[in-house]
Amino acid sequence: MESKGALRDLIAYYATTCYQHDMAKLMSLFSEGAEYDSPNGSMKC
Repeated sequence: MESKGALRDLIAYYATTCYQHDMAKLMSLFSEGAEYDSPNGSMKC
């Protein structure tokens, strides 16, 4: 059950950072060197 809670927290954090367009927080979720591009192109790094 602990891992389900951690997964829910991760998904909520991801959704919040996307909604806020906070690229620094969003990129903190990925490994170094990762690239991110939203489907509509509004968020990219």
